[in-house]
Amino acid sequence: MIEAFEANLKFKTFNNQKLNLEVGYFCYFEGNNIDELKFCDAYQKVYDISRVSLLTPEFDIDNGEKRLPKPYYINPDGSIKEFGANVLYSFVDNFDANIIVFGALTSIVLNNKDAKLNFNIKDYNSLIQKNLARNNANRYFLISDDAQGNLIITLKGKNKNGNMQILLRGDDSQNNGNLTLQLNGKMNLQQVDDQGKQIAQIMLDNTSGAQILNLQAEKLSLQNNQGETLKKILVDLIAAINAATWVTPGGNVVAPPLNKVSFDAITNRLNEFMDLQ
Repeated sequence: MIEAFEANLKFKTFNNQKLNLEVGYFCYFEGNNIDELKFCDAYQKVYDISRVSLLTPEFDIDNGEKRLPKPYYINPDGSIKEFGANVLYSFVDNFDANIIVFGALTSIVLNNKDAKLNFNIKDYNSLIQKNLARNNANRYFLISDDAQGNLIITLKGKNKNGNMQILLRGDDSQNNGNLTLQLNGKMNLQQVDDQGKQIAQIMLDNTSGAQILNLQAEKLSLQNNQGETLKKILVDLIAAINAATWVTPGGNVVAPPLNKVSFDAITNRLNEFMDLQ
């Protein structure tokens, strides 16, 4: 075992006694012709990962989950590049060739870097909250059940990463998949800047019998696949009205309309309201 790695993890002294439950580590070794995931037990012994099994609620040929406790990332010199999880493990049939990992260990009173994962033992509401957080160099992801009836999903990207995609694929009769989002209440989709200030909004509201579709943005644009826009149609309509001529009963042709200034003002308002096309 690399000495620097051994000092950081504080392995136990081997005494030829195999306890029923121990604390070990998944470790990804970089360099030294390894570059591979290994398992390290409580006595500095390194095992090939093929000897290790995870305890999971469901796994068969068709169903399962990929949720490996985060491994320690070990540099070629033995130093720890990234800290991982401490895991509880034992042996099947008391034979060290069959290791079973029950899961990662966490202390209830140990403060986590993410406040959402900490317990306030003097606050009952804090104890019944359920939070799932994932944090790395590319994104921060949080699913929070605040125990007050609210489910909150947060995704914060880092370094231009951290995108969320929903991909639906159907069979031959449903080539693109179908998505139905149904709710009885208000839906408010907001786009905000880095300071959290709203810069655009789409709101659907049927509360109290109202049926409202509200779009808010600095500029609005409605366009079809042929490049036709709602703004262009309205501007062309006003231009056609301004260019229209009428024949009076006396045979004279009247043009332009007397209130042409009003139509020109509407065109200017459209230019301010809708995206320039």
